[in-house]
Formats: sequence, C-alpha cells, structure tokens
Amino acid sequence: MNTPDSSAADFSNELRTRAEQRRQQGTQATENQTHDELQRAVLELQTYQAELETQYEALLLAQADADASRAQYVDLYEHAPVGYVTLDAHGTVAQLNRTASQLLGAPQAGLVGQPFAQVVAPLHRAGFDEFLAQVLATPGPQHREIELYGKGNALFHAQLEAQREELPHPGAAPRYRLAVLNTNDQHRAAAALAASEGRFRMLTENVLGVVFEWRYNHDGTNYCVYVSPRMHELFGVASAEVNRIDTFIHPADVRAWRASTMAVPAGIPWAFDGRLVVPDQPTRWCRGTAVVTSRDATGLNYSGLLLDVTAAKQLEASLRAATEAAEANVRAKQEFLANMSHEIRTPLHGILGLAELLAASPLASAQAEHVRLLQGSAGHLLAVLNDVLTTVRLGAGRLEPAAVAFDLGGLLRDCAALLQPEAAAQGLALKVKASPDLPWVVGDSHRLRQVLLNLLGNAVKFTEEGGRVELCVQLRPGAGPGRQRVAFSVVDTGIGIAPAVLDAVFEPFVQATDRIGSEYGGTGLGLSIARSLVEMLGGTLRAASEPGVGSTFHFALDFALAPADEATADAPEAPGRPVEMPAGRALLVEDNPVSSLLAETLLRKWGWAVDAAADGLTAVALFEAHRYDVVLMDLRLPGLDGTSATARLRQHPDPARAATPVLAVTAHAQLEAQDLRAAGFDAYLAKPFDEAGLRQALAAAWHDTQAAPAAPAAPVAPLYDLSAVRQMVGDNEAFLRHLVGVFRDTTPPILEALEQASARHDWPALADAAHHLKSSLYGVGVVRLYDAIRELETSEKKPPAPARAAECVAAVRAVTAEVMAGLAKEFA
Repeated sequence: MNTPDSSAADFSNELRTRAEQRRQQGTQATENQTHDELQRAVLELQTYQAELETQYEALLLAQADADASRAQYVDLYEHAPVGYVTLDAHGTVAQLNRTASQLLGAPQAGLVGQPFAQVVAPLHRAGFDEFLAQVLATPGPQHREIELYGKGNALFHAQLEAQREELPHPGAAPRYRLAVLNTNDQHRAAAALAASEGRFRMLTENVLGVVFEWRYNHDGTNYCVYVSPRMHELFGVASAEVNRIDTFIHPADVRAWRASTMAVPAGIPWAFDGRLVVPDQPTRWCRGTAVVTSRDATGLNYSGLLLDVTAAKQLEASLRAATEAAEANVRAKQEFLANMSHEIRTPLHGILGLAELLAASPLASAQAEHVRLLQGSAGHLLAVLNDVLTTVRLGAGRLEPAAVAFDLGGLLRDCAALLQPEAAAQGLALKVKASPDLPWVVGDSHRLRQVLLNLLGNAVKFTEEGGRVELCVQLRPGAGPGRQRVAFSVVDTGIGIAPAVLDAVFEPFVQATDRIGSEYGGTGLGLSIARSLVEMLGGTLRAASEPGVGSTFHFALDFALAPADEATADAPEAPGRPVEMPAGRALLVEDNPVSSLLAETLLRKWGWAVDAAADGLTAVALFEAHRYDVVLMDLRLPGLDGTSATARLRQHPDPARAATPVLAVTAHAQLEAQDLRAAGFDAYLAKPFDEAGLRQALAAAWHDTQAAPAAPAAPVAPLYDLSAVRQMVGDNEAFLRHLVGVFRDTTPPILEALEQASARHDWPALADAAHHLKSSLYGVGVVRLYDAIRELETSEKKPPAPARAAECVAAVRAVTAEVMAGLAKEFA
C-alpha cells in the first residue's frame, strides 16, 4: 500500500517534469514570440501551477479520509458484537476478528490456519460439512444452529450465518464468510420459558378449577383468549363454545350474570355465583372471580378462575336444611321450656304469695310452723326450677352479659347481708375482706351477684358450726386505661372436696360424694351454673380444696371503670331493702285469678287504687278511659297478648299517657330484659315474686320513666360516600365519572324490576333484584338503605307482608332518587 508521503513525492516529480517541458518549449518559442506573448505564457504557466497545487492538497485530504475510514472499519470489524470468520475452500480459518477469537477462546494467531471444524462439537461436525456444501451451492446467506467449543473448552450454542464470497476472477478458489452469534442466553430463556409453560400447563390442567383469560374491548366486543382444558371436564363446555358461555346460564341466574358483567368495562373485579346448564350434562354450580391483568388503549384483559362448587352448594343446602331442622328443634325446646316455666311458675307464684299473706296474718304456733315449712318447700322447688332453666339457657347460648354501672362494694355487702342470717344460725363467721373504697364498674351485676351467692351459699352449707366463710376481693391492674381487674375468692373451713373429684363437681348434676346429696341436698347444678356464668363474664372459675380443711373457689374479671357521672348516681336498691315511692292508680292485667288476687292485695296494702283486667282488650279499654300511674301487664293473655296490648297503649294520642310506666309480669323464664324493653316495657317482674320483689319492680319502672335522660340523636348517615371508590381508583376523575355513569345507567332498570317483583309478590325475583341493587348502592357508599335492602334480600327465605315489602321498596326508590340527583349535580 502507498503512503501519503510517497504519493506526494511522485506528484511533485511529475510537476517538475512538466514545468521543465514547458520551459523548454517556451525557450524555443521565445525567438519567434513578442514580449506580450511571453507574458501571457508565464501567466498561464503560473495558473496551471496553482491548479496543480490545489489538486495535490485535495489528494492529500482524500488519502487521509480513506485511511481514517479504513481504521474505523478495522475497529468495527474487530470489536463487532458478532464474530466474523473467513474460511478458505478447505474450511480452514483464513481470517477472523477479535470477537470471534474471544467466543472461541483462543488468540487470533492461534486459530488462523486451523480447520474450523475443530471448534465444532463432534455431534455437529458432519452437519457442518454439509452446511458448507449448501452455502457453496446456494446463493445468499444460509443459517444453522450449532454448538461450538469456546473458552475453557466449554460448549456454547451459536447461530451461524454463512455466505460464499464473490470470486475475484474465474478459477479462483471459493471462500466463505461466517458470522458467529452466541445464543446461550436465548437458549436459556427459551428453556426457562418452556419450563414455565410446562408448569403453567400442569397447573391449569391439575388445578381444581378452570383458568381463563378474557378480552373486553371498548367497542363492546369480547372473546375468550385462553381457557384451560378442565372447562370441558368440569362443566361440559368445549373450548370452541366458551365464547357463548352466557347461553348456558341457568334462567334463574341470568340477571345475576348480567349484573356481574355490567361493571367489567370499568375495570372492576368480576364475580359470579350461579348455575350452568349444558345440554346432555347435569346442572353444575359455578363460582367465578377475575381481575384486570392488563389494559391498553382498545380494551382490557381479565384473568380468573372458575370453580365447580356443586358439591359445596349441595352440602350448603343440606347444612341449611339441617340447621333449619335444628333451629326448629331448638324453638320447640324453647317453647316447651317457656310453657313449662309458665305452667310451673304460675301456680308456684300462687303458693308462695298466699303463704306470704298467710304468714302475715294471726296464726297459732302450729299453723305458723306449717306455713314456714310450706314456704321453705316452695322456695326449694323454685330454686331447683331456676337452676334447671338457667342451665338450659346457658347451654343454648341464650344468655348475654349486660353492661351497667354498679357499686362493687355495695354488691359485696348485699351478698353478705343476704346470707348472714343463715350463717349466724349455723354458728359461722361470715366476713367480707375488701378495700373500703372499691370503685364503681361497668358489667353484669345480676350475674356476678348470682355467682357470688351460689359460692357463698355452698360455703355456708358445707361448713360446720364454729367455722368461718370469707369473701375476699383484691384489685389488680386492668387490661388497659380505664379498666380494672378484680379477683374474687370465697374461702371456707368446711368439709372440703377430694382432689380426685374436684374437677367433676363443675359438671351438671354431679356432687362430690353420694352422701352429699342425701345429707345436704341440692341438685348438683350450682357450681356448673357458676362456672358457665363466670366464663360468660370473661373469667375462669377454679377451685382448690382439701378434705377436712376447707375449700377456696376463685376467679378474676376485667371491668371498665364507670364514668364519674354514673358512679355518683344513687346506688340500685338491694333485694329486700324497703323502697319508698308514692302510691297512685294501677292497672293490673292478669288472667290468673290467684296471681291477680295476690298482686291486687299487695298494691292495695300499700295504698294503691287498682283496676283489674283479665285480657288485653279489656286492659286497652280501661287505659283509654282512665289515667294510670303504672300498668302491670301479664304477657300471656287470652285474645290480645300483653306485648300487643302494650303496643296499643304506647299509641295513645296523649304523649304523657303513652309514656305511662308498663311493668311486664311473666312466668316466661326465657325472656331477657332487653327483649322486653325493645317491646315497650319499662321493667319486668318474674313469677313467682314476693312483696319486696314487686315493690322493687314498681320502683324501677316508675324511676326509669321519671328520670331517664333523653337519648342523644343518632348521627345521620350521608346520602352517599365516594371516598372508598376515590381511594381505589387513585382519584382518577375520568374513571370515577365513568363509574358514576354506569351506576346511573344501570340502576333504573334494577329499580323497575324491584317494583315489579314487589307488585306481583314474586319474592325470589324481589330478593334477586335487591341483591343486585345492593352491590350498586354499596359501590357508591349508600348505607342509609342497609336495613331495607337486607330485608328485601331475604324475602325469598322469609316472605314479607306485601304492605311491608311495598314500604321498603318505596323507601329504596325515594333514597335512590335522591342519590341519583346528588350524583347528577356533583358530576354535572
């Protein structure tokens, strides 16, 4: 190759030669030319010299550009991302770039002159020779996947692109140009993809349900992108039929299907629960869920799972039937207990009441003793009855703890006072060991009193003369601020319990020994009831005992401290403590002559004027004709029952008379105070009752109506609340407007269906429409209709009165209209 310096020298010599020739020509012509002609010749010679010098400079620049381009080409060639190899006709390496040398793991000089086949994996060598023959015979580039030896003699996957070079002249030996690309990464990615696809295929083929992907386009078209093979296995729907899946929906579930797909274009997660009916296949229950997995300018893709829940639905139906049967059985038992309680308590009330009146009259000593024995026997019978009924109610889960403020110290003193006479009669020392400044707490004082009286009563019963019984109370840190933990223990020096039977005494109808029952009496229910009540209150009743030494029963409860205003209120009256209240006029509603006589006698004894009624209708008539200070209402009455009669009293046009205190008097042991208050009663009195019990109940009813503070008005829920939707869509105003538009477009047809179903008393359709409307309303945060929608949604299982259904539908229509108007105004 000529260098720029040698080229310039040659050009300079050529210029001198040509200039000398011109000079000689000029000398020869000088003799024959004039002076002007000589001047012109010199000028032309100078011009020609300048042109030659310009051409020379341009030649130098062109040579420099060519050298730079060649250097750049060499650099690109050497460092290209692809290895380049030139082979001669025999497959020997004639030339290769640095990249090829690095791929093959050897220096360039060491590979030149070597057969390329030596770097080809043995399994590919024969194929490589065929490949070269193919390249020789076929114009244009040819491709082949192959394995080559690289650095460290390790095989790697490579893709070859080979092409025959153009022959420089006829008869020249052929040469091949190879481009070598390392495809190890692509092979690994392909292997990983294949493995992933294999795992996905295994998952979709073995998962319990059907995996699917569905495409929804903004133009309204949609189609199935993928569905796993189990679609046909589980539901009998072939892959080709999946796009018309909606034609297999059970007619009763079509509305639910349409409602589930209504919000899909907005990107809301999809859910459906219904039946598929495929020809020649049994009806199957399907439960599907899906979420958006990708979206673009034209639509979005949902991926999800369909489960065959037929067995679960069948199990659910059988469980529902079993539950309904069990509930019916429980209701029957409850009704039996209510009837038994009423039928036993009512005559027992007469016995105890008449015995109490008889004991207050002048009697001979023998007669007084007979009355005392009568009262004791009747009282024992009442205690047994109460224990049995309490055990049944605990077992049925019918007891719930109350939460009222009470004086803990006062409760302890009352319990001790009730048992002090019995303890003194047996020569026992009964003491309360507690701090004098015990706090007011919030809890169920009635049940706590029942537990403590049970434990103290047992301690007194099983402790011999000269022994001692102690009720000990200790304050401990509560579970948090405003809480107080209280530890209770009842300690006696009685007969004790053997360790082997200590746990058994908490079981119903179990006593420590057979001798206990014959010598001390009892049913063996007391400790069982006490433990269950303590557990209901949040504690655990435990015992420690030693025969001949005594027993300790202990438990701890966590209470909320009562607010200061409640703690300063007057303490509730203890049982048996005299209660002062003004006498007035009472309406006594009682169908049992003995019970009516007892109550009337006591009331008149206290100075009350009494009007008696034996049924509910008579009671309502008397109430409308006269003003009363209190009403004593038996619940079981012929004709109009006590609850219905009370409801009519509350409808009196005079608000003051409608608020007259009504005291429920019942032998129904299953009723709870909160149930009676919800029915309109101010207090209740359980039969049998004594004089003190009646006085306490009257005082409670009168005090509650005179001093009860007005309840604060409940806060009004907002018409609708889009805060949850805004958070979900990230304050995407356009999307929110779209969602509100979907709500406004789809809600009127559902309302129309709701009204039509109510008008024709089609309760299944009414429940279905309410269910669909619930999802729409809750989606925009309408909670004001929760109760009405819930009532309508259950109409299929519990058909409502037509008037009630129409009332609920009207309420739903009215509130929904307000919501629609509010949304229209907000998104105008």
